[in-house]
Amino acid sequence: MGWDLLVILIVPFAVSVVCWWAPVAVGRALTLASGVLVFVLALLLVPAHTTTALSGWLRVDALSVVFLVAVAF
Repeated sequence: MGWDLLVILIVPFAVSVVCWWAPVAVGRALTLASGVLVFVLALLLVPAHTTTALSGWLRVDALSVVFLVAVAF
């Protein structure tokens, strides 16, 4: 279950790059969709004790998940 860590990392960055050139209304919709997606994926990490991605370069344990959900909210 490491793909969700990559999505949480990449999606907000990609949306911010797209919002740079997108019209304001599209940028607002993309920002909202990105925030909801990251929050849902952070909630999916709650039952995980330890999750890793990229051969251990990204690692989330139980305490990190608590902070990740709080920040994503």
